[in-house]
Amino acid sequence: MLRRGVTVRTYVEPVDVRSGVVGGITGPAQFLWRHRLFLVRDVLGSWVEPTSWWRTGSTGTPERTIWRVEAGRGSHASRLIVDLAFDPTDEQWLLLRTYD
Repeated sequence: MLRRGVTVRTYVEPVDVRSGVVGGITGPAQFLWRHRLFLVRDVLGSWVEPTSWWRTGSTGTPERTIWRVEAGRGSHASRLIVDLAFDPTDEQWLLLRTYD
């Protein structure tokens, strides 16, 4: 749950993601964004949504899983909440949104 007054920033930027187990959930465990390594501290949720119809053409609309995670750059660094998605059309991970 996000608190009121949260600033949401929208991106569609490729990120390198390594999967692992965080809090008993298998999903993103760390990611490299803008040359900085972030470690996932908590998985806040995940859901499935369709990708844009213009990206898939007539082959149908594949779904992508969105992961909302809390991540940080170190044990004492401030935390950042982000939405990560694996795009099956391009077979790459994307950072979609940040919340701060």
